[in-house]
Amino acid sequence: MPNQERTFEAGGKTYTIRFTQNALYRLEKELGRPLLAALQSLGVVEVQAMMWAGLEGARLKGRAENCSTDEAADQAVRARRFTIDEAGEIIDELGGAAAAAPIIVDAWRAAMPRRNREADADRGDKDPT
Repeated sequence: MPNQERTFEAGGKTYTIRFTQNALYRLEKELGRPLLAALQSLGVVEVQAMMWAGLEGARLKGRAENCSTDEAADQAVRARRFTIDEAGEIIDELGGAAAAAPIIVDAWRAAMPRRNREADADRGDKDPT
């Protein structure tokens, strides 16, 4: 199974984001509309909500255990939920929504299943990755 999480540093701390099914549920609920609709017009609200949902997904999965920093280990066992405001503060530490977006998109792509490559090859499609 491919690595479905992404780890990054912000403000001297290490964070992990992961878009699990529960994270996607929380994201859609937070945005108040279907994810497909939200993804068609990404703004600061969507970026911040995606960061929050990804942080929560990783927290709940406890997948930071392989990281070597104490902050990542703390996140793995963090009992307290991340807030949407904390997600915004992390985005600020990264340098804003434009700097956070590539990290979020990378984690998003990691969580989404790839199409069957053999079926693509049969149709003559090329894998874009």
